[in-house]
Amino acid sequence: MRVAGLPKGKAQSRSFLLVSASRDEFLCYEMRERGGSMVLKIVDIIVERKGKILLTKKGDFWILPGGESAPGEDEMQCLEKIVALEINDQVSSVFRKLEKSIRGLSPVRGGEVEVTAYIGEISSTKMSEVRGANAYWFSRASLPSIRLSNITKEVLAAYFSEG
Repeated sequence: MRVAGLPKGKAQSRSFLLVSASRDEFLCYEMRERGGSMVLKIVDIIVERKGKILLTKKGDFWILPGGESAPGEDEMQCLEKIVALEINDQVSSVFRKLEKSIRGLSPVRGGEVEVTAYIGEISSTKMSEVRGANAYWFSRASLPSIRLSNITKEVLAAYFSEG
């Protein structure tokens, strides 16, 4: 995607607000321009219990629960909103943030994203209590056999390498 007024090949950084209507709600996305391409900021949460990772189904791919942060919304507010919307739950704690953000293409959003991931926990005490119709717990061993998006693979690889 190109933005009018930006010279081709010029590496600059500016913020833009893109407003999109979805299901009678207006969702706001903060996007950052780098070198003529738009990058959507995404915040994900990694929830692991008993060696199983919580993933949600989006289209043809399994991905981490996550989404766009709205302008003025901090990352923790975004996580709480995402967990409530995607898996009908609440964030009970956040342990840490991955050391680096991951950039790549989103199969869900069709463009480039930059993912900031947090390791945390949700309120449901039993894994079977996760009520999201498109949420499921996968063992680490089963991850290579399911269709993960490339960016989800990269985020999980960073998580596993950090221990």
